[in-house]
Amino acid sequence: MTMRTAGRTEHEANAARVDSAITNSLEQVRDILCGAQLRELARRLSHTDAQLAAQAEELRSEARRRLDVLEAHVRREIEALGATVEAHRAAGAGALGNVARESRDALAACEQRIQRLEDLVARTHRELRQQLLEQSKSFLDETRRTRDEL
Repeated sequence: MTMRTAGRTEHEANAARVDSAITNSLEQVRDILCGAQLRELARRLSHTDAQLAAQAEELRSEARRRLDVLEAHVRREIEALGATVEAHRAAGAGALGNVARESRDALAACEQRIQRLEDLVARTHRELRQQLLEQSKSFLDETRRTRDEL
């Protein structure tokens, strides 16, 4: 049995050598028939890869440039909106200050008017009391005269 096994392995080795020789021959035939086309195809593929890489880099740089432009635009818009908000806030604060000042002025005017009215009421009250006193004295004097005459 070992002889058969040794014969088989030798036969298999011979078969492998024949297969290898056939494969090498086929490779040589393929190289002769298609070698120029394969090299041209490899060159074209390499050229296409280089073009794709260049276009991808160009697209990346264009996208970066556009993003930078967009960021700058958004930044300017945000600054403009901030300035607008600040202007509205300042205008509102100014208007509020004006309203507060006008309210204080109106309150002061009302207080002055009230003070003048209180002074007028007090003076009128004094004058009425003075008139009443004078009329009372006059009435008493007249009553005394009338009594004295009677």
